[in-house]
Amino acid sequence: MTRSTLAFAVVAALGTPSLLQAQIVPPGSSWIEAGGFYQHVSHDFGSWTGGYARLVLAGSRDVWYADAKLQEAFRDRGAYGALANVHHFGSRLFSQVGVGAGTGKYVLPKLRADAALTLKLGNAHALLLTAGGTYVKSKSIYSDQALFGSVAWYAGPYALLEAGAVPFGLTAIDLARTEVGLIIIAVDYDPGERSPWDLSMDRFIRTDTECVGAAALRERGERPPKRFKTLRIEGEAAPDYGATVTKDGREVGVVTSPASSPRVGTIGLAVLDTDIATDGEKVEVAVGDGTAPATVGPLSILDPQKRRPRD
Repeated sequence: MTRSTLAFAVVAALGTPSLLQAQIVPPGSSWIEAGGFYQHVSHDFGSWTGGYARLVLAGSRDVWYADAKLQEAFRDRGAYGALANVHHFGSRLFSQVGVGAGTGKYVLPKLRADAALTLKLGNAHALLLTAGGTYVKSKSIYSDQALFGSVAWYAGPYALLEAGAVPFGLTAIDLARTEVGLIIIAVDYDPGERSPWDLSMDRFIRTDTECVGAAALRERGERPPKRFKTLRIEGEAAPDYGATVTKDGREVGVVTSPASSPRVGTIGLAVLDTDIATDGEKVEVAVGDGTAPATVGPLSILDPQKRRPRD
């Protein structure tokens, strides 16, 4: 999947304001800002569109942010609202707290909460130590939480050095679920175009029901033509969503979710022909204008036995 973006405004993530924003709002000021975005997404995933509005109210010690956003992504429409506060306890210590909730089927979170505390050090208050946490509850079954810490140094009027950030948000969640082989509807699984057998969901499939499609599902499951696996791809460049997988020049599958993982390297979830879907099998994946060698591996490349949640 590739994206070309036309942005009408630069928007901070709806949640707690950024460290820079928390520093520069003058006491007593207030304003309203609004903007929109359009992102063209290839491979028939549907373009991403939306708009936002933000109200900022600043007092002597508190700055309040009220945000509203409407968006459509992966053909899921939803609205998101958030309220955040930055409170200055003095010249050296301030807190950031925010809470938000969204509608829609699966993209926007059902609930998100953020909190952080920042301490300024040095004569010029140029060194900032931050610690905090984030909690996210999705529309589906999972929830996630993370603790983070960072060190930022305002080296000059136009220079900021920062370290210690923890990846979070949709990009980090997408990476984590790709590493363990979890699917997303409309990305890995298109109902009506792929069957549950194609996604190796065998243990969740019942064919002994009175469903009108049970017989056809049972017949397809006797010899599933496709299997869902993870590919270990050589090189640092990740393929596009929907990249073709070949074996000796013959098309044998498609990459549904690629990722560049700092823990396991370049990988991709892929729907493969059953005769190719064997661990250790060598294939080629379309990357850019050429191909890259890849090796078929277990679906959960990071934790094949699912031991980490039980440890």
